[in-house]
Amino acid sequence: MDNKVVELGEILGFTCQKNMAGKWLIFSLTENWQLTEVEEKWELSIKETPQINLNEIDAIAFLK
Repeated sequence: MDNKVVELGEILGFTCQKNMAGKWLIFSLTENWQLTEVEEKWELSIKETPQINLNEIDAIAFLK
């Protein structure tokens, strides 16, 4: 896999799966957030409400 954000998400135990459009979703089953791959960025949603777009470095920092 060449997606560092998804690789880290899997290592940290988050659920990582592709949606119907083939974009990655990373989320926790116990928390109310989700990262959604949007082109070259990651959209952070809290309680299903989009909050901010993150670049790869910021998405990795969020997961840590």
